[in-house]
Amino acid sequence: MRETALAHMVRLYEATGENVHLAVLDGPSPAASDALFVGRVTGAGSIPTLSRMGGRQPLHTTGVGKALLATRDDAWLDRFFSVPLERETAHSVTDPATLHAELRRARARGYATTREEMTLGNVSVAAALAHVDGLPPIAIGLVVHLERADVRRLAPLVVQAAKDLRQDLQKSH
Repeated sequence: MRETALAHMVRLYEATGENVHLAVLDGPSPAASDALFVGRVTGAGSIPTLSRMGGRQPLHTTGVGKALLATRDDAWLDRFFSVPLERETAHSVTDPATLHAELRRARARGYATTREEMTLGNVSVAAALAHVDGLPPIAIGLVVHLERADVRRLAPLVVQAAKDLRQDLQKSH
């Protein structure tokens, strides 16, 4: 998956100059699931982030995590919300009703966003890939500095990268 994704991640980086992350949904149960980072492309102009290859971040405070949450059904989300959500910053959304509303918006528009929820000064835009047989749920996203966060410009690029990557993954599976 990572090898197939790399070309798409590089194209997204070249189009934006921003951090590109690839993550999968991972965990033994909904209440103990995280975004597992399986790919990352950064450059000299990219802002520092907490993510690292093989690292885990909370689903509710990261763009790729929220995109992954948006792929889950209500029963799964109920189990996820059975454990209190921890706040990473003062802007982290931890209220289940508020997060449910954000996930509905993410599903409707095809991408999820975070604003200073994992790291102050950072915005994330991410899209989940439609299901690919044999693979866990996957999301691709950008992390940008608040001052450069033009979601109207970035979101279509992320959504297209997700569609293109899914198409290539389906061919290789």
